[in-house]
Amino acid sequence: MTQSQSQKLAPAVANLVAENNRLSFLPTFFGQHLMIRGEALVFGWLDRLSEDYNGGYWHFYTLTNGGFYLARRKADGFRVGQRCEIVSVHHPVFAKEIGKQIIITKVSQGTPQVWAHDDKPPKYRINRNGNCVIDYDPRCIQSIYGFDNLRILNI
Repeated sequence: MTQSQSQKLAPAVANLVAENNRLSFLPTFFGQHLMIRGEALVFGWLDRLSEDYNGGYWHFYTLTNGGFYLARRKADGFRVGQRCEIVSVHHPVFAKEIGKQIIITKVSQGTPQVWAHDDKPPKYRINRNGNCVIDYDPRCIQSIYGFDNLRILNI
């Protein structure tokens, strides 16, 4: 093997595209006029290749060999129906929420956040007609939590 052949076989190195350069990423590879077609092509293939793809945030990478690729951001193990404990809050006024258990109802595709409700059973009462009705259902009140504010419980 000659030296020029070994240089050609060197592995490509991936570099994550910074947030402030994301808007120019696809035009760089497809040009201004074909960028929309290129985007449709790329995300069309992503839809075909990823069974659970329904949009969302993708990391963009450039390669040292002149190429590029996209990788889906992982949800850090968060899934709908999981029980979590709140371990931190974004403001001291919510400090009483630390330690509360919640149930995830939706994992946001575009941001590192989940929608969740309190892990409590519904409360019932008897109305004036003598019927048992729901007085309070925690599933009806949902809040948004960041991934870094939660700890997944293995219950």
